[in-house]
Amino acid sequence: PLLNEVWKHVTRLEDPAAYAGAAAVWVEFVCASFGDREVCVLVGDLVRHVTPGRAYLGLQADLGRIGACLVAKYSDFRDLVSLPVFAPFLETLQGPARQQLGKTLLSLFCALPPGASRDPVALHTALALARGVHDGLDSLSLGDERREAGALVSRFVRSVSFGDDLERQLSFLVECRRFLNNLDVVKEAVVAAVAGLVDRANAKVKMRHTRRTLSFVKTCLAFTHTTAPSVADRPRRLHLMLRGAQQALSLGLLPQCDALLKAAITTVPDSPPQTLPDEELLPFLAAFASALVAVPGHPEHGPFFLPKGLLNVIREREWSSPSHKLSAYSLMLSLFSTLAQKRLPSSVEGTDGNDVLFARDAAYVEELQEVLDRLTEEVVATYPSVRQAPPLLDLLNRMLCSARMTPQACVLAMDVFGAAQRAAASPSERRWLRNTAEFCAGRGG
Repeated sequence: PLLNEVWKHVTRLEDPAAYAGAAAVWVEFVCASFGDREVCVLVGDLVRHVTPGRAYLGLQADLGRIGACLVAKYSDFRDLVSLPVFAPFLETLQGPARQQLGKTLLSLFCALPPGASRDPVALHTALALARGVHDGLDSLSLGDERREAGALVSRFVRSVSFGDDLERQLSFLVECRRFLNNLDVVKEAVVAAVAGLVDRANAKVKMRHTRRTLSFVKTCLAFTHTTAPSVADRPRRLHLMLRGAQQALSLGLLPQCDALLKAAITTVPDSPPQTLPDEELLPFLAAFASALVAVPGHPEHGPFFLPKGLLNVIREREWSSPSHKLSAYSLMLSLFSTLAQKRLPSSVEGTDGNDVLFARDAAYVEELQEVLDRLTEEVVATYPSVRQAPPLLDLLNRMLCSARMTPQACVLAMDVFGAAQRAAASPSERRWLRNTAEFCAGRGG
């Protein structure tokens, strides 16, 4: 009775500002004390009062308070969006008030239990909210604001699951790429999610694909190939491309594998140390070189097309220090020494590696030796300027473990050992040096 009597007077207020101020107080009371019916009546009446002439544009503070009251009452996102008055009320919110409520609502959606995101009404509303948070950023937005928005929208992308309906999941991610493409961290989340679909598809069919499932995987790999280059963060871009290439290789999809590997290699020359620090490039090079062991040579460009392309990139890069350049050369020395083995240490079922395709024929061995000779010359030219023990010891240990110790190689190893001995300063470096010397002695060196 009290609410009915009061609202008879409130609803007669013709001034939208006066009405919204009173409604903000009474909606809080109604949300705390009444049910859905009363909430819908009051919020619906509010929308009717503030819509004419777009009066709501000047009432954002009061409307924001009302939105906060609704969120406090309906902690389950699905309950809130199912109210018939919620969508019209949401349209009255603009600017910062809509942004703030959108973030809160999106957090509620992300907190839903697994599978709840399949509700089409809830998902449609959440995607609209994510677009609002995304589109609310501009060139003047602060870094913290962009990070907060990026983390929230990325969380939304990861929270949506359609279970075993992988095609529907991919359609959702394509939609995210279309509408949420201005935040780098979100693009990364979308590409990573698509890569996850490949893993799930492989697990679902136990790597025994039908024509339909293989077509789905190819679509996912094409998504990675076209979308990963748009990720501005160079280290993350490279790792996304490498992951896609490894997935393609595991399925024997060599054209897709080569395309992704070439795209990764061509990214490095366009990435100076300012955008791709040496410290982040080297771990990628280690993973990339390891993956190349099992990748078959190109039928037209030769067995070392991709490894030589990577080596050329390392040569031409402006490294921030000789130590990093030497570490990169050490990785390549391990790679080419591994490719010289009669039987490669890693392979992919159903795909012949270079050890099978070329079977160490004369041309293969000759080209490989030429590469190793030139690489050794570059190592000899680089290591004297290195003043840190770890890269020198790393080079030495890689030589001892993977290279054929010819008389020339033994001389080089002794020179590198001497340089490492002079550079070793910390107890851990000296211990590494002693262990290396003991290893050499054990081999009869």
